[in-house]
Amino acid sequence: QIKAGYYTADQKLIFGVTIDCGKKKWSTQVTDPENKDKDHVKNSLSGDLAGECKSGEIFDIWLKIHQPKMMSWIFNGQGLQFKTRKTPFRHGQTTIYRERPLEILTKYGSNKAKFFKAKATGVAKFTEASWGQCITWLGRWQRIVRCPIVVQARSKMSQDVKPIPGLGHFGADMQIFAPTCFLGSKYYDWLQQSIHLTDNHKADRTAAASTW
Repeated sequence: QIKAGYYTADQKLIFGVTIDCGKKKWSTQVTDPENKDKDHVKNSLSGDLAGECKSGEIFDIWLKIHQPKMMSWIFNGQGLQFKTRKTPFRHGQTTIYRERPLEILTKYGSNKAKFFKAKATGVAKFTEASWGQCITWLGRWQRIVRCPIVVQARSKMSQDVKPIPGLGHFGADMQIFAPTCFLGSKYYDWLQQSIHLTDNHKADRTAAASTW
C-alpha cells in the first residue's frame, strides 16, 4: 500500500491519496469541511488502478496543485480524477467558461500547506523526490530515452493523442515542457529552451518516485 498527503503546519490533512496495489484500487482523502467541531478524514473519490503494481518496477506519484481547492493526483501516469466542471474566466470584457478539474471539498486549502508526506508498506519504497513551482521531473528520467514520453504522458496533452495520450485536464503541466534530448540522442540536452532550472538544478508540481 502506498499513501501520500499534503498537510498543514499542525499536521491537518489537506488532500491525500491511498494506492491499494493488492486490490488494484485507489482513493483520495480530505478533511471533512462540514465537521466544524473536530477534524474528520474521509474518502473523497475512488476508482480502479489502470495497471498492476509489479515488484521491481519503478512507480511515480504526483500531486498537481492548481489552486487552494483545486488539486489532483497522478499515479503511474493515471489521473486519479474522472470528472470536470465549468468555471467562469474573465478575458477583457468577455466572460468565458473553462473546463477544469473538480473542486476538492476539504476543510483546509493548499495555501495552508507546510508538509508533503509519502510512505509505503511491503516491498515498495521511495527513492527519489522532486518538486517545483511550475514543473518538475525526476532525475532518473533524465537518464532514459523515454524521458520526454514519460513526462508528456503525465501532461495536459489531449487524451486523444496516439499512440501515447496525455491526461488532458488532469495533467501536471503543458506538454511543451517535456525535457529534450541532445540532437535526437539518448542523452539529456544541457540546453532546455522551455525549462529554467533553479540553483539546485531542480526544474522550477510535486512528485515522488520509488522502486519496488
